[in-house]
Amino acid sequence: GTHETRIPALERVRGDWVTFLDADDYVVADRYATMLAAANDCDLVWGDVVEERDGKFYYHPFSRAMKRLIPMEGSEILLSMLDSAGYEYEWHVLCSRIYRNDLVRKVLPFLKERHGKLVMCEDVGWSIAFAGSAK
Repeated sequence: GTHETRIPALERVRGDWVTFLDADDYVVADRYATMLAAANDCDLVWGDVVEERDGKFYYHPFSRAMKRLIPMEGSEILLSMLDSAGYEYEWHVLCSRIYRNDLVRKVLPFLKERHGKLVMCEDVGWSIAFAGSAK
């Protein structure tokens, strides 16, 4: 599964930043360069999402999902995520953000403990783990 595949890949990352692209994800060419330019001292940077469904495109600005001011840190991010009551799926789209490798290293032991337990909707678990540990 996705969870089991990502863990060994993350153990090999040597760069400063990480992102996740699944087989059904698409990104524009300059997306990550734009996000890196905005990163400053943040552990993760969120971007907007465009969803394609039945040949139509739906724009989901992440700012709509926010219930608090940006920038936020761990507990503030989790509270904003929980305030969305599950209605804002933008919280859980991993390809819409970049993660500082230091954050990945901090969260990796927690993710490893979930071996064999995340078999569906693993992006939700990963999003929560990263958000709760980020600045």
